[in-house]
Amino acid sequence: MKRLLIIFSLLASNVTHAGREGGAGDSAEIEFKSIGRAISSKLHDELAGKLPGVDALKFQNAVAETQVIMTSRYLQKDGRKREALNFPNEKKIEVNRPNWTKLAPVRKAILVLHEYLGILGLEGESYEISSTLTSIMTEKSILKLVSDSMPIMEFTCELIRLNPMDARTHEVCGTSFILTTDILGASKNNPEKNPFRPSTSYFSRECDRIHVSLSPGFFGNYDVNLSQLESNESTPSQYAYFHANLYSPPAWFQLGLTLERGIQLLNRNAKTYELSCKLNSEEEQ
Repeated sequence: MKRLLIIFSLLASNVTHAGREGGAGDSAEIEFKSIGRAISSKLHDELAGKLPGVDALKFQNAVAETQVIMTSRYLQKDGRKREALNFPNEKKIEVNRPNWTKLAPVRKAILVLHEYLGILGLEGESYEISSTLTSIMTEKSILKLVSDSMPIMEFTCELIRLNPMDARTHEVCGTSFILTTDILGASKNNPEKNPFRPSTSYFSRECDRIHVSLSPGFFGNYDVNLSQLESNESTPSQYAYFHANLYSPPAWFQLGLTLERGIQLLNRNAKTYELSCKLNSEEEQ
């Protein structure tokens, strides 16, 4: 059995949103509005005439004119907890952000539809119209609609190999862009797929087959994996990972992995790799 030695270092800071009560650039607000626009587009073709009483143009205008505010505040109405509240006269929707980021994709689509129908005065407490979405659209179609609206993050990453004889020197394996769209693809195409044998990986041909891959989790979470996978292994015995979230991405992070050969305390055959990643701004993407 291989001896396992992992050095894992995390140096990360979260991206600051424009206030925790939402604001310009808030990824969850953008996602909510994007789902609304996607449903609006469907009302002009696939869903045309299938949602009783819903006018496609009025719905489109409601999506365009309504302010969406993500908040960490507890939302309630008539003494009952709410996932969201809509205010037709003010053309405003308030959504509990922590709850939103944990919702399943289908539930997100139904909630978005319900809140905009509330703005139009077509739904109140009940989900009489919005609940029919799952009967007129396939689950696959809804999942695609929501996944296409999820936040997309791009990181610029550099992988280096440290010199085991002199820690002051290192070799640059290369630089690559890592896109979170690869997480969604892995999740939709094959949820059971081994994350260490990904459809998309980086640096796999440089630096002793060390590669970086992404694996999906629940509620917008994902892992960045740094590993070396031998040809006869299904899971590497030595790897490091960084756990992140699409809605609160780190501005930057660093992973370290040491592969030790032998059992000596000062093993000069050990090889250490470091991955440094920086979140690109919208202008850089």
